[in-house]
Amino acid sequence: MRPVLWAVAALLSLPPALQANTPDKVGFSGMAGFDAHHYLVVQDAKSHQKTPRLVLLNKRKNKAAKMKTVAIDWPVRPARDLESACLLPNSDNEFLVAESGDWEDKKGRLFHIKLQKKTLSAKVLHSHALPFYKANNRKQQGDNYEGMACIATDKGLLILLAERGGSAAYPAAIIRTTFYQPGTQMQWSEVDTAVTAPRDMGKSMRHISDLYADNQLRLWAVAAMDESDDGPFASMVYQLGKIDKKTAKLTINPTPSSLRMINGFKVEALSRAPQGYASNIFSIGTEDEVYDGQWRLIKLQ
Repeated sequence: MRPVLWAVAALLSLPPALQANTPDKVGFSGMAGFDAHHYLVVQDAKSHQKTPRLVLLNKRKNKAAKMKTVAIDWPVRPARDLESACLLPNSDNEFLVAESGDWEDKKGRLFHIKLQKKTLSAKVLHSHALPFYKANNRKQQGDNYEGMACIATDKGLLILLAERGGSAAYPAAIIRTTFYQPGTQMQWSEVDTAVTAPRDMGKSMRHISDLYADNQLRLWAVAAMDESDDGPFASMVYQLGKIDKKTAKLTINPTPSSLRMINGFKVEALSRAPQGYASNIFSIGTEDEVYDGQWRLIKLQ
């Protein structure tokens, strides 16, 4: 067979996940680091859009980031506007990923997925309903969940889910919690104290656009502001509080200090750095609307 025809035949024989799997554009709505240098990225794709919901990012020290689309067979309907992700503790390929909430009577969902890194595919193991309090539709803004963290505690697997705040329904952010057992109904509760970011960045500000729990069980948050799809954008990373491993209690800093201001970008993803960086180096991903998203390292105090 001629070389060109052989190449075409080889391409056509590849699994669907491996064909034309480099996304043209990636917007970071959430990001979960796993192993030494990989991240699972979720994208805010609406129901009618063909934008991939999941992307695998490979970032080695001093090397350019590589991104590949992850194929997933959704059990009922494709996920709509995935906004958050976290790696399940004691696993290197199982994650929780969540939509932002309901939309016009279609309830928001949280998915437990298993990633196959070699085949660039993922399988939904379980699907759960997100906590529902206030409806979203064309006339009103209700629940909007944009951050999630998964923490192993002595009481069980603690899940933190953050309503972003900055709306008439929720002026401040709210963190809701549950203990997760795969395949069982999730019972959500609320942390008594609402969360307000340390600094007012102006209108269209979200007090939490992502959450991240580090190895010391310190809980970090991102706040973000966008005045329009063109910007201006601004973001702020701050230490929100800390989780007690023994009691699974979240203690929120009464006056959280601003750790890092990031002007010109809308950060919606926060995670640890790849292998080889200091413990105070974190990674961020941006969702800059009409612009391409960006992955960067930042240094925190």
